[in-house]
Amino acid sequence: MFHTDFVATVNRAGLVGVSAGKDRATPLEIWVVAVGNRLFARSWGLSERSWYSTFLSGAHGFLECEGQRVQVSGREPLDLQTISPLIDAEYLRKYDRGENSKYARGILGQQHIQRTLEFIPLVG
Repeated sequence: MFHTDFVATVNRAGLVGVSAGKDRATPLEIWVVAVGNRLFARSWGLSERSWYSTFLSGAHGFLECEGQRVQVSGREPLDLQTISPLIDAEYLRKYDRGENSKYARGILGQQHIQRTLEFIPLVG
């Protein structure tokens, strides 16, 4: 589980930096949502070469938010069918406003739900 302070920071932030594997020099800013002390993101671009696919290949990386960096791995949520409505609600709560509304609602589509990644903090 993530430390509650980091989860609170992610909840406040609009964008969170993510880096997967060793090929990316700077983090890519993405939307990350929290359900309890679990952190999730959905791939928007659906590209085969992305942070999402790099994590699924077993690579480690990090999340970076407001000066805090946490080493992570990523996996498809084991409980995707049951947790997905909660993730949907968090995307809408956090991002459904102004110019973001189109994307906040779009990321609730089935093709994006199938590209949901859960970040797992690495210890040590």
